[in-house]
Amino acid sequence: MPKRTALSETKSTIEVNSKNDYPILGKTLALIILILNIFFPGLGTMIMGCSSESCGKWFCYGLLQSLLAPLIIGWIWAICTGIKCHKLAK
Repeated sequence: MPKRTALSETKSTIEVNSKNDYPILGKTLALIILILNIFFPGLGTMIMGCSSESCGKWFCYGLLQSLLAPLIIGWIWAICTGIKCHKLAK
């Protein structure tokens, strides 16, 4: 499977590692996912997963983020996931 690329605001190319195959979404959906992950850790990640080919993997990540949110680590992880998804959005 070829690596996906997206243009950042500086017009440089970002290569996404196939192990962390973040789906490349539209800017609006990526912003919604980021906001959801800030207020409801893991929910945005689950929605992101359901909009991609690897639904099971991202749904499990979102579930783990939700379960770990009370320990703060899940909340931080969810926000980082939302930020990365937003950076890769086209």
